[in-house]
Amino acid sequence: MKERCKDGKEDIGTVMKSVKNSFDEYLLETLCEVSWGVTVDKVTDDFLLEQIHAITDSYQNQVLPPVNELFQNELRMDMNNMDITSRVTNYFMSCNTLIKKYGFTSFFEEEHGSKKKCKLIVNSLPAALKEKVKNEIDYRFPEAQSNVMKLYKLICQQALEEAIEHRALNRERKLSHKQKLREQPHPFQKNKRQNTGQQQKADKYQKKGGKVVQPAAESSGDKKEQPGQKGAPKTGCFHCGGPHYLSGCPTANKEDRDRLANSKQNKRGGEHPAGRHR
Repeated sequence: MKERCKDGKEDIGTVMKSVKNSFDEYLLETLCEVSWGVTVDKVTDDFLLEQIHAITDSYQNQVLPPVNELFQNELRMDMNNMDITSRVTNYFMSCNTLIKKYGFTSFFEEEHGSKKKCKLIVNSLPAALKEKVKNEIDYRFPEAQSNVMKLYKLICQQALEEAIEHRALNRERKLSHKQKLREQPHPFQKNKRQNTGQQQKADKYQKKGGKVVQPAAESSGDKKEQPGQKGAPKTGCFHCGGPHYLSGCPTANKEDRDRLANSKQNKRGGEHPAGRHR
């Protein structure tokens, strides 16, 4: 305000309002009588500011709440903030805000109060980080137990190491997941392997009695034409293709036999077939 008045060449006395004049007249008289023990004409702005700070820095309504429980419920570290230094700084700032909000300033003054403040800060840390910080205080940095600045540096260091560990673990999990996906066969690959295996089994020859034979699944129609049985034509019956002559065909009647015989005779150019009729 003083700088503004200086730059604007204004009189600070006319710009600023007196603290005493901002008080309700009857309230000021009552406070002077019952609380401060002075007359209104002896009250100055500095005196009033001192009394105001004494009121605001004390716990509200003279009823002391459970301080440790209050801080554990309301003091939180923002783990979504990826900037470690900013995260820890905001955490300490939140602690100071709560102290002023509830009028606890007088509790955390001087060395004894600083130790209490450090304890509240540590107890409200996230579980894993709190365990690390407590271990460091117990065995390597006991001075951080009562020094806010040293505690701040210790928490920053441990929070940074924890963040590095988390990133390394996440990276390892992702690599492991990708490796499992690569090793796991896709459905179309699995079907292809099954079909290939079935085809190989179908094409594979079975060994039987020291001789290599084709599987029974192969139909007789796929085999090469074998020599006819004894007493039967090599090409089979002209009528049904069975292993017998036309004359012994069980399905051919006399008309079928005559018709097929004439057809065969015509194909030979009118010559009579040698030997016996089929």
